[in-house]
Amino acid sequence: MLPALVIILLIPLAVTEIPPLVDYPNHLARMFVLASGASDPFLSRVYAQHWSIIPNIAIDVVVPPLLAVMPLDVAGRAMLAAALLLPVFGTIAYSRATLRAPSPWPLASGLVAYNFAFLMGFVNFLAGIGAALLAAACWIRWRGSRPVAAWVLLACLALVIFFVHIFGVLFLGLLIAAHELVALWGEWRSGAPVLRRAARRAAFSASVFAAPAALFLQSRLASIAEQSTATDPYWKLVRLFGPFLNYDLTFDRATAALVAVFVIACILGRRAAVSAEAVIAGGVLLALYPFTPGIVKGTAFIDARLPVMAGFLLFGGFAPRGLPPGLRVGATAAFCALFLARMAFLTQVWLGQGSDLADFRRVIARIEPGSRVLETMVTRRDNPAFWNAMPYRRVISGGDPTFTHLAALVVTERGSMWPLLFTNPTKQPLTVRPAYLPMTEPEGVVPDYRLLASDRPPEAGRRVGAYLEDWPAKFDYVLVMAAGGAKDLATFRTDRLELVEQTEFAALMRVRRPAAQGAPP
Repeated sequence: MLPALVIILLIPLAVTEIPPLVDYPNHLARMFVLASGASDPFLSRVYAQHWSIIPNIAIDVVVPPLLAVMPLDVAGRAMLAAALLLPVFGTIAYSRATLRAPSPWPLASGLVAYNFAFLMGFVNFLAGIGAALLAAACWIRWRGSRPVAAWVLLACLALVIFFVHIFGVLFLGLLIAAHELVALWGEWRSGAPVLRRAARRAAFSASVFAAPAALFLQSRLASIAEQSTATDPYWKLVRLFGPFLNYDLTFDRATAALVAVFVIACILGRRAAVSAEAVIAGGVLLALYPFTPGIVKGTAFIDARLPVMAGFLLFGGFAPRGLPPGLRVGATAAFCALFLARMAFLTQVWLGQGSDLADFRRVIARIEPGSRVLETMVTRRDNPAFWNAMPYRRVISGGDPTFTHLAALVVTERGSMWPLLFTNPTKQPLTVRPAYLPMTEPEGVVPDYRLLASDRPPEAGRRVGAYLEDWPAKFDYVLVMAAGGAKDLATFRTDRLELVEQTEFAALMRVRRPAAQGAPP
């Protein structure tokens, strides 16, 4: 069954060149610059490699070397496949380790493989939590019988996972702590003295993370003291369904409800095996979720990641047991049908991505290499009716447009600069050279095109307003995403902008400059 599951999960990655994942094009562009930027006369003036202690560099290490033997889109999708499958494999391994019996139920984790985090393009994060589940399974299996070997293995894996993604280390720590608590509880119930054993267990398991902790304290990420930002309550509620979020909120909620009803019915009917470790870890994640901010240390969607981790524990820490043959067959058939229906829907959604890519490439084909391209957007507030009528592929159930970072293709396909490329030195091994810093915001959001009504837009916050200051002098072109929602592009700022190309998906406008004004550096 596992080979069939893997094949079906990978089908969507085969039907489109650039999947509609929010951050993914941005990551691709960074891989391109890391691999070839030094040899490009323009990009080498804009960007510079900056390797340091960064707990978030899995794709930066793996993908650029692959570009010597395969195209960028193939290497990118290979990394996506790894991030997609690792949590599923980790869930299966964790289930075997905690429940100590094989079960087909962990295969149902395919229902949550395409989750909110994956559709947002959090590739390193998902690879990290998948690796954490695998590492925790190793610890649980060998901690009692081979403690030294388990410690050495986990110390090495924790160090690797640290560089994959910091969340993987935190998740691994939670899983190990939950296992140690369960083991200690068993010893206490047997009448053994536990205080000294608890201290030894805590010291032994915590020492696994000595190297990652020391590295984190030496990293630039540790020194950031940025104020956290809370998530809007509505989106907080929506993203509680993060493990099941795809492109249709009704379908996603129905899937979550069916899984929940089945799990609860099995538990109440005493026809289930439940891992105490998974209950503790999942309970901690869900208990923290309401109080976790959305943005911490410049990283967004921090809170939305917790339900995704808990979702995999639902399939790794629970398994139905002793179901009557008819019910077992019926439940298996129902979940297989549900999985196939979700995968068929997602594949159909992704098939439409080709038309958007074609439209976008038609628009950016007019951009000369070495240009500076400002991206803007027709927002939902500008035209709610247009946004509500968008195809599924353009907006995920969590409310975020999938095309936000598609403009990164101007870097890979037009050899041009785009201000929102991920170049934060605390999280990426790529930085912007000083001359171009005023034109960039690596943690920025796509601004509303109407902000360009003034050469000096009103301050809209650090993530939007700073690099727009004196934008006509900084940029050669303006891209407008979701351009079909704007009715005034042909007449918008004609003193500064000339409409070059427009489709329903995007539009390109050339910046007009007075004859006496030169181009940016």
